[in-house]
Amino acid sequence: MRGLRKNKESLKAEIIVPVYCAEQYLVQCLDSLIQQDYGNYHITVVDDCSPDNGLKIAVRYQNQYPAMISIIENKENVGQGRSRMRAVYATDADYIMFVDSDDYVAPDYVSRYMRECEDGEYDLVIGGFIKDIGGKLKPFEIADCEYTILLYSVACCKAFRREFLVEHGIDFSDSRKGEDIYFSVMLYCNQPKYKIIGYKGYYYRLNPSSTTRSMNYENDYETIVMKMFAQARERIPAEKMTEDMRRKVEYCYIANIVNALVVYNHGCGRIRMREKLRRVEEDLKEHYPNYMCNGDLRLFMPRGISAKIRAGVGVFYWSGRLGLRKVLFSLVAIV
Repeated sequence: MRGLRKNKESLKAEIIVPVYCAEQYLVQCLDSLIQQDYGNYHITVVDDCSPDNGLKIAVRYQNQYPAMISIIENKENVGQGRSRMRAVYATDADYIMFVDSDDYVAPDYVSRYMRECEDGEYDLVIGGFIKDIGGKLKPFEIADCEYTILLYSVACCKAFRREFLVEHGIDFSDSRKGEDIYFSVMLYCNQPKYKIIGYKGYYYRLNPSSTTRSMNYENDYETIVMKMFAQARERIPAEKMTEDMRRKVEYCYIANIVNALVVYNHGCGRIRMREKLRRVEEDLKEHYPNYMCNGDLRLFMPRGISAKIRAGVGVFYWSGRLGLRKVLFSLVAIV
């Protein structure tokens, strides 16, 4: 680790920035982080063997701000999730905040979250974000409900009490895609004390070269979703959950599956979609055999979740009830 911070006795917040192929945006990201109006924080950049000039940029900033920035250099490319966790275990800060290297934050970003964490009551504080679409800014609203922990699965725009993560062994999957889903399910199943705030100081850039944005039906994202939930079930089996927890995790599974089938698989062709849907329904039958009895799956339920998610899950539910699911997704396959 370069530039290991010497005085770590009372660090409040650690900002962790994994870096891979983001040299175009990294300067803006780091500039926004060093310009915070809060004093008690530190930045750890994790270079995940990036083939561009990301490490050189990080080293330049570390040389300029040695007390503020440390660098961890991975010996091999391990992915964003594992890179984040290396930094989590390398710090003793009270709270952890993740910022992606192609995003940036407002000057009061850290102070706003830390204000909510002052009394140490919360394990998790969740805020909203603003989409930066080629310079056009669009606020993204989040609901103040328990489902947000599961369905708002991005690791950014949040502050995590480090002790809570470490105590419960909450980490990211070793998958290169969908690791945030696993992290969010594990977080929810350990029932953190949380607070949702209306603040939006995180700017999420829609980077066309990012891992998620570059995915299509050939990546079989629905299989990745199934894998994430299988790993979560290994850690926390259904019998260890309350009925309410099982219902919400089940809903989250279906919401992610619908997103995978519709967003990443449209235009895949009817034969390929038929096979994808078959695998999904087999997985549902094996692991969530009573999912059609879940009252939250119906249209307009549950309250607080975005209309887009409720509509997608509701249509999936009712198309199954009416025997129209294959027809519906055949249409998705050719659009």
